[in-house]
Order: sequence, then structure tokens, then C-alpha cells
Amino acid sequence: MPEPRNPLRGEGQPREQMSADQFDNQRVTRRMRVHRPDGTVEEFRVSESSSCPDENGVYVDTETYDLVTDASGTVMPSDPSRISAISHSGLVIMTPGEAAVCTSGLHPANRSRTIKLGYDGRRTAEGAICSACDGRLGTIYIVIFIFCLAVILGIWKGVGLF
Repeated sequence: MPEPRNPLRGEGQPREQMSADQFDNQRVTRRMRVHRPDGTVEEFRVSESSSCPDENGVYVDTETYDLVTDASGTVMPSDPSRISAISHSGLVIMTPGEAAVCTSGLHPANRSRTIKLGYDGRRTAEGAICSACDGRLGTIYIVIFIFCLAVILGIWKGVGLF
């Protein structure tokens, strides 16, 4: 079967292999995809390099690096394999020492238990607790305190001390 005609190559010239760095007028973009526990996918452009001619016909190589940060200000690395984990609120965890697992019984079933210490939660004697469970636990303690205070005031009123 004859080779297809290539209008950019003169007739009779042999085929030669070229590596990607020998091409001019190209654009390379590196993107990182983050798959969240809830099934959503976020895509970030990490870097981009391009080689194109300027107005004088001279090829200009341009490299752009984007700094993508999470809500806490942690910069996402250009190499996704350096990320240890992502917390339930979308914060990047770079080292295993920053991560913990929420051990509270109040934790919602549809939410990841991975937390970033100091941002999403704190350590406790039994393990760790996320800020959502900590808020629920605080609300339960306030309700119990109000209920106990009402019982004590009711007993005092019933005895006639109040």
C-alpha cells in the first residue's frame, strides 16, 4: 500500500522521526484533576508552555506556572503524587501528620471522615473530631445544660424555695 502524500515533505525524502522538543509552534498544557469524595471532579491548569512566532517571525518559548491554592491557602503541587489526601472540605493535605480521621459518632454518613488538623478539626483523647461534629456536640451540651437548669429550677419552685 503506498504511503499517503505529505505536501510538507518533498518527494523522495525519507521519513525521519522527530522528538516532541524539536517541534515549533506548539502548546503544552499540564492539568490536574481532583476527584472529590462526593463524585465531583475539579480540573486545574498547573502549567502551560507554548512556542509560537511573534510579529517578526522569531519563535518565542513561553512557560507559565499557575499557583492553585485551596481554601486554607495551601498551594497544590504540580506533581499530584505529592498530595497525601484531600479533606472532607476540599483542603489539600501534604503530609500524613496533617491528616486525621473523625472518630465521632455524630459524623454524617455521606461525608468523608478525613480532616486536616487545625483547619477542619482537632485531636481529642479518643482520636479526632471534625468541626461539624464539634459544633453538633457543643449544641447537645448546651441543650443538656438548659434542660438540667430547667429541672433544678422546677424542683426548687415545687419545694417552695423559689
